[in-house]
Amino acid sequence: MPGRIPDKFIDALLARIDKVNCRALEDGTPAHRFATWMANLSSLVRNTCRTPSASANAPSFDIETPPDPTRHRALELIKSIHL
Repeated sequence: MPGRIPDKFIDALLARIDKVNCRALEDGTPAHRFATWMANLSSLVRNTCRTPSASANAPSFDIETPPDPTRHRALELIKSIHL
């Protein structure tokens, strides 16, 4: 039949539809939208600190929120984007 779609293409299409519907990647981790990644990353902060009894011109230091594995993966994905 000239108009028939081969089974291997139908199977591939169904597999992709299942992937989209289950919202998970091949390794089982949840799939995220870009907006979700950005919202998650927005909770990473850098605080500039100074000891309570220090004067206004005393040296300060920064403390950054360490990324959890999900945020770390998001940062790595962002670094891989080349414009």
